[in-house]
Amino acid sequence: RDIGVTGVQTCALPIYIVVAEPMPGDANLVEEFAARLDPPLLRDLFRKMIDESRLAGELGVLLRVEDGIATELRRAREEFVKQRQSPGYLPGLEPQPKQGALDFSGVDDDRFFHEAELIIDEALRTFSAATGDAGVRRRLFVGDAAQGVALIDLVRTRFDVVLMNPPFGAASLAAKKEFERDYPRTKNDVYAAFVERGIELLHAGGLLGAITSRTGFF
Repeated sequence: RDIGVTGVQTCALPIYIVVAEPMPGDANLVEEFAARLDPPLLRDLFRKMIDESRLAGELGVLLRVEDGIATELRRAREEFVKQRQSPGYLPGLEPQPKQGALDFSGVDDDRFFHEAELIIDEALRTFSAATGDAGVRRRLFVGDAAQGVALIDLVRTRFDVVLMNPPFGAASLAAKKEFERDYPRTKNDVYAAFVERGIELLHAGGLLGAITSRTGFF
């Protein structure tokens, strides 16, 4: 809505507040949910999403989780196109799929690769509808997983302003390996990496504000 500021009408812009949460750690529920996803390729993508986001609690938006998911979707789409271009086989004479090969049964066209995350999000809502003790566990699981899907969507967005109060110092031991791999230029201080990541999330000409120490400048 329009807000009056010292007599000037300005349009309120959407504001996102980002809170880092770990992804669900209940392996049984991950597999139970994945088994309900169809087509089978969606199961692999969901497991990949959970794996890529396992350090969300330690790294938050420093996770370049969108890169991992995008790479997986691109790889799957390329393989899908390649298979569709291969010559057909008579029933019963199809070559055996190689170990680790993607299962494209039920995938008819490219739309799947653009809608995969929306399908997962909708399936999560359905999964949480159970009642009783199982329903409570599922709702907690779905809440965490849905935040993971939302984090992926958020870090694909570009912003006019990024404002932050990042932590200072070294990364946590649990995230040290991934952190130093992804931020070789700013790995000496976590806040410097947040500044680097914040700049990545800006539109051209956007502004970044951060409360920082002096360490990263030297």
